[in-house]
Amino acid sequence: MSSKLIKIGEVSELLGISIDTLRRWDRLGKFSSVRTGPHGHRFYKFSDVEAKLNSATNYRNMAIEWVQSQNGFELDPQIYCETRDVLL
Repeated sequence: MSSKLIKIGEVSELLGISIDTLRRWDRLGKFSSVRTGPHGHRFYKFSDVEAKLNSATNYRNMAIEWVQSQNGFELDPQIYCETRDVLL
């Protein structure tokens, strides 16, 4: 497993989400950062980012299957909000 650390801006670009979202996820414990230096800048473990990218690909594949399904397809309520029609 790689212990390489990646800057928050790079992670934002890789995952296609905002830096604010990454900070919020860190605060909520959904995707933890590593704090370094005197100012406590956020960095992320490469292995964690890689795992997040893999899970995003899995969610994307589920979404495609759901949209293309002619017989119906039920998504896990933890990743889909019925009242907002969005994947979480």
